Amino acid sequence: MPNTGDTLLLGGLGKAVGANADTTSLTRLGLHGSASSNETKLSDFYISAIAGMEIPDTTPDESTSATATVTFSNAGSSFGARIAAVNGNFTWTEGLNDGSFVLTTASDYTAPISFGSVGANTNISFSVAFRDYFNDHATNYNSSIPETAIIQNTGGAGPG
Repeated sequence: MPNTGDTLLLGGLGKAVGANADTTSLTRLGLHGSASSNETKLSDFYISAIAGMEIPDTTPDESTSATATVTFSNAGSSFGARIAAVNGNFTWTEGLNDGSFVLTTASDYTAPISFGSVGANTNISFSVAFRDYFNDHATNYNSSIPETAIIQNTGGAGPG
């Protein structure tokens, strides 16, 4: 549930769920906020924080793939399906040694990663920022959440 002082704006929700291109267009909570006939509340779309990012293995083998997942704290019942599922709310960025892996940057809260062949164990980095125009009170809102990994050379024919 939202804390005292958290501001949840209906226009921001319209942009967050992809119903509007801005935060000032007409937004109808029942129509744009929910896909069900149940009572819809602004708190259904609330989060208190972008908790971090998880990857299944920080030492992946070369020529494998994985999925990075953004985690959230105190997510309301509609947050996942209606806000976290919108690609436009996330900015994924490749960092160190971006030629050694491919991060699908046009992604929602989950981003596929393909690790390339490497000639030696290779450090990589990438990050994500969450900005939905609705949960701007959340800890780590619109902040870069970094992650690192070391691609393991398993003896393949990677570049030297």
